[in-house]
Amino acid sequence: MRPPDQPRPSPSSILFYALALAACGDPSGTSVTSGTSSESDTGTSGSTTTTSGTDSDASSSSATSSATETSTTTGEPGLVEVRRDAHGVPHVLADTDAGAFYGLGWASASDRLLQMNLGVLTAQGRLAEHFGPEHVDADKRMRAAGLWRHAQAAADALPSEHRALLQAFSDGVNDRVAAYDALDPVFAEVGVTPQTWTPAHCLAAWYRVAEYFTPTPEGKAELYEEYLALAEMVGPEVALETLIGAPHPGDPSKGVVQAADVPKSVQDAITAYAAGKGYAGGALPDFPHESPKFSHAWAIGGARTSTGQAMLLSNPQVSVAYPNLFYEWQMSSPTVEARGLGIPGAAALLLGYTDGVAWGLTAAGLDQRDLYRLDMVDETHYLVDGEMHEITSEPEEILVKGAAPVVLAYRSSVWGPVVSRVLTGTALGEYALHGIPFAEPDRDTFVGALGMLRAKDLAGLRAAAAEWRYPSANLVAAGGPDIFYTVIGAVPLRSPDSPGGGVMAQDGGTTANAWVDTIPDEFKPWVQNPAAGYVLSANHRPAGDWYPLPLGSGTGSKGDTIRSRRLREVVSALPPGATPAAIIDGTQWDCVNAAQRDLATLAAHVDALDPAALSAGAAAAVDALQPWLGGGGSKETGPGEVLLAHNIDVKFRLQQIGPILQMTYGGGENGLNFFLETMLAAIADDPLFMPSADEVAYLDSLLAAAWKQTQQAGADPSAWATAYEKIASPHYGFMDTIELPDLMLLPPFVPGVLACADGNTIWSQAGETYAHHVDLAAIADARSVMPPGGPELGPTALSQADAWLSGTFKPAPLGPAIDAIVESTESLAYPP
Repeated sequence: MRPPDQPRPSPSSILFYALALAACGDPSGTSVTSGTSSESDTGTSGSTTTTSGTDSDASSSSATSSATETSTTTGEPGLVEVRRDAHGVPHVLADTDAGAFYGLGWASASDRLLQMNLGVLTAQGRLAEHFGPEHVDADKRMRAAGLWRHAQAAADALPSEHRALLQAFSDGVNDRVAAYDALDPVFAEVGVTPQTWTPAHCLAAWYRVAEYFTPTPEGKAELYEEYLALAEMVGPEVALETLIGAPHPGDPSKGVVQAADVPKSVQDAITAYAAGKGYAGGALPDFPHESPKFSHAWAIGGARTSTGQAMLLSNPQVSVAYPNLFYEWQMSSPTVEARGLGIPGAAALLLGYTDGVAWGLTAAGLDQRDLYRLDMVDETHYLVDGEMHEITSEPEEILVKGAAPVVLAYRSSVWGPVVSRVLTGTALGEYALHGIPFAEPDRDTFVGALGMLRAKDLAGLRAAAAEWRYPSANLVAAGGPDIFYTVIGAVPLRSPDSPGGGVMAQDGGTTANAWVDTIPDEFKPWVQNPAAGYVLSANHRPAGDWYPLPLGSGTGSKGDTIRSRRLREVVSALPPGATPAAIIDGTQWDCVNAAQRDLATLAAHVDALDPAALSAGAAAAVDALQPWLGGGGSKETGPGEVLLAHNIDVKFRLQQIGPILQMTYGGGENGLNFFLETMLAAIADDPLFMPSADEVAYLDSLLAAAWKQTQQAGADPSAWATAYEKIASPHYGFMDTIELPDLMLLPPFVPGVLACADGNTIWSQAGETYAHHVDLAAIADARSVMPPGGPELGPTALSQADAWLSGTFKPAPLGPAIDAIVESTESLAYPP
């Protein structure tokens, strides 16, 4: 069901420092003329005209009339329009592809200039220069890893067309900055001067956000040191078994890609490839990092819809921040007709749709990086396969606000940057970082991202996504009646002979421990049109146990997550031939935490079979939760019972469950869901089934703890509602963790209580940074929503607040359909 209406914020509740929070100031006027921009100077592009109201002088169809035109220009100025709807979303139309990227750069600098620069300063290791000594350690890590150096090298190595498009985007950024009479005062207040944007800045902005979704390899050094010490005492095999052990198999039945849906020829090819690389089956290693819990996406095939065409819904989930971590935009040019969600300052979409295909991404969190311990001969020389090499060293100076500069060296080896001096913990020796994106200076995700913008069908999207490198992700896509899933990104294939297979650092004294490959796209898990008629991803297991290669998945990718299990429930419950509206209403706004629901259900089952089995507190909790369980465990059943349900812990950690349950089910979300499904299946087979003493003790401890915690809000359940409202009130942060002056305080925007604040639900409003749904039968009718904080940090920053709160969407069309929603237009020219 569509969620109930939410109270509309009063006008007084949305007052804020518009000037301070806008990323930039007012445009200089109606026309600007200057020279071209270079990497050292910022110029402007020619004439600029701004109009209000619907503008039809240059229709969107004219911008896409020649599908064969390339992004190169003839030197003649081309029309560029930056149109905006009532929510500030930029719709960029241009006669050339280069012009479209120019307009996107102009719009990005209009909306998110400060955010773009702060992100790149982070990647460059220059935060201490502006924000003080507390950022020196973070800067050291960035400098030692050489993220900015890599961005520069990768930009130089891009194919000429791709680099030209990023240069056009950069020209748009720089020309927009030059067009201001004066920058917003916040730049002076923060002490940041906008940098001259270049293609390297575009890549660095992308890498900076990608770092959120990539596990750090730092703990691998300490684990390797521990292994070496233990191996000296008990031998390598016993040491490995002691430290790593046999991996728990998890629940292979929950993998997205099951053997029954994969053609035998494909399975045979993957098996042959794996065997050729030394992987002939058997237990694969558990990578110690925790899998990320960001996003969910699902696609319903045409065989299950009323239109005969597929439908895709995608919800990227990160903490709601001001401004939004992401940026919504649309582009129309000779070879691009696309819209979706990208990263401010980077000219690519994380998820989106064209006029023929739609896609969503969820974080895969695959381990794309390793550490290698150098076999040192002296302070600067090391051996690899007996051959002497020297660590190269280049000085780096970190400027520090209010303190003396810090000098360190960027050191490099044949394995990659030497990062020993910035590793946390107590690891000894010299360690080099080898991984994505650093290991591929001649390949970059932008090549794949551009291809995805140009994709006209599912086949085109698949071909383009094969070039996606960083970060790793689960791709869910729909085109025509078809649906598709695969893992994208560069997936390292470690040597099967290396101890731990990448779980810990490796001996860098021999190339026997080098990666044997990055898994080719055709050999990653993928499925098209599975028998179930849908595909979905919520950071859970990519494939069943038929898949023979280690993907570097973390501890949360062994089975279901709470969200993937619930998503499967609601999607599989859709009736045959469901209409697009029924699909949206039946899935998008679901607010059931399936784990808390089932834990309470199991406790109630135990209590019914044996009233003496549970403690007084647990039994009281079971009684109080009956109305909530009767409502299916929905967060809409009433805030009183919901507080009690909210307090049921779903971590499933060793100290909670004990060694027996952990050995049986595994740990974390995957283990919890495996436990719950096992228990519920047993009850379905035998209504008198009684869980074991260990299982009952676990349920009792959870419910008793939840009851005790809830009682702290007051003995009267009516007080629980007030306590829950505090939990369900939205909380915002400003960008990252940078402490900015009072001028950058958030707007006094308090929208009230969220209808669904639980991050383990499908709706998950507290993390709903964006959502879109695309019906492939009517792409012009696509819809999206973004919470306060984007796309524009100006008068429209809060314009989607009501929709976000109430669970409604705004029009998000492509092509000529945008004419109906345009409210203002800036006319530009590129090249000048």
